Amino acid sequence: MLAAVITGLVLGAGGGATVPAAWGDSSDPAPYGPASAVWMAPTQGNSRYYVLWKFTPDTNEADATFYQGSAMGGTLQTSRSYTYGVNGSTVTLQSLTTKSLTLELLGYSRGSDVLRVRDGSIDEKWYGCRADNLPLAVTAACASL
Repeated sequence: MLAAVITGLVLGAGGGATVPAAWGDSSDPAPYGPASAVWMAPTQGNSRYYVLWKFTPDTNEADATFYQGSAMGGTLQTSRSYTYGVNGSTVTLQSLTTKSLTLELLGYSRGSDVLRVRDGSIDEKWYGCRADNLPLAVTAACASL
């Protein structure tokens, strides 16, 4: 089982670029194809936090991109992704932000990933919504997982 910890800062408000309408296809190589996953946090106020996690089995590396908005197709709040080894490495997201989250990937297996979130008042498990061809604009359907 893979384990990784990300210490990240997520913008509490602001603008930015638009999230792509779709990310990944079954014909794409990892991390943009079948090994990609999206996690959703419980609603925080009027916003929902998202993490796009892309894992590359061949190199044992992963990308994490943090979003905030009412839907994955909304405003991109952090524009930087970070690639790192998943053997206990930590990464700090450098940006002027107001929300700090510690994220831990508890398990990796096709179809059943669990991402644990720890941040003071937040101690939740987010369950992955996985698809080989995942339109990001419709991931709100996975919020009840």
